[in-house]
This record gives sequence, C-alpha cells and structure tokens, in this order.
Amino acid sequence: MSAPRFALRAIELYERPVVLRLPFRFGMVTLERAPQAFVRARVRLADGAEAWGASAEMMVPKWFEKDPARSNDADVEALRASLRNARADRLQTSLNLALGSALASIGLTIPTVAAVSILLGQPVVLGLEPKEIVLLALTLIVGVITLGTGRTTLLQGVVHLAIFAAFLFFAVVP
Repeated sequence: MSAPRFALRAIELYERPVVLRLPFRFGMVTLERAPQAFVRARVRLADGAEAWGASAEMMVPKWFEKDPARSNDADVEALRASLRNARADRLQTSLNLALGSALASIGLTIPTVAAVSILLGQPVVLGLEPKEIVLLALTLIVGVITLGTGRTTLLQGVVHLAIFAAFLFFAVVP
C-alpha cells in the first residue's frame, strides 16, 4: 500500500476572534480569548479529481514558546507566520518558527541545570532505566535520519510508531 499522491492547488488562510465562555487555564496562561485559524486547501489527486478540505485550530499563546517575558501577541504572531510560511511551501521556516522557541528553551535548560549541579556539587541524574536510555537514543537517531533527508517515508513513520509502541509496552510491563 502506498500513500496517496496529490498536489496542493490552493491554500487559503482565515482567522476569527474567539471569546471563551469561561476562562481556561492553559499552562502559564489563563485563556479568555484567542484567535482561531482556519485553513482551506484544494488538492488534486493523481487521477485528476479535485477536492476542498478545511481545518481549524486555536492559536493559543504559550503553545510552543514558554517564555513568560514574551508577550501573548508575539506568540500568536509567530503562529501566524508559521502558517504563512507553510502556505508558501517554506516548511523548514514554518517548523523553525513553531518549534524553534521550544527547542531554544530546552537548549538553555540543559546548560543551566549542568551549571547549577556543578555549583552545588550535586550529580545530574537523568532518571531513566537502561532500556529507556536505549529507546531515547534510538528515537534520537531515527529522528536525525528522518529530519536529515528533508522527506519522510512510510517506513520511517512505521519505525517511529514501533519505537513508541515499545515505550508504551515497557511503561506498562516494567
């Protein structure tokens, strides 16, 4: 079985303001209102048939960027820019905008924890069993291979799912 082949013929972006009936606590943000993004796309299948599809998602501040010093408006604008870049087929830029802030936060956390452990003379413990360390290393290696090529295959997706299934198995059956 192969993945369906299609070509994107059009991508339209829309947005509407949403006010929540009740405040909703979302991590470090209490959400009372947020814009909702709508994406409408037209695709052409290999046999020439065309169809429209649509999806919507709230653009919630602090979804990717967890920096409390950064404004909610800046977070939402980064999400908008990510959508615009994806529509313009600049997928890497889109992913960098959406995930780059989270990766930067993680990248700053590790050296900070290491510095504090050195200052306090305390060892840093990852808190993983040997089999979990193997799964983590395997996930990192497969992730590098998947992202390094610029394209993802069905086999790579299946390998990721198999690693996840192994993780779930070992979480239930230690």
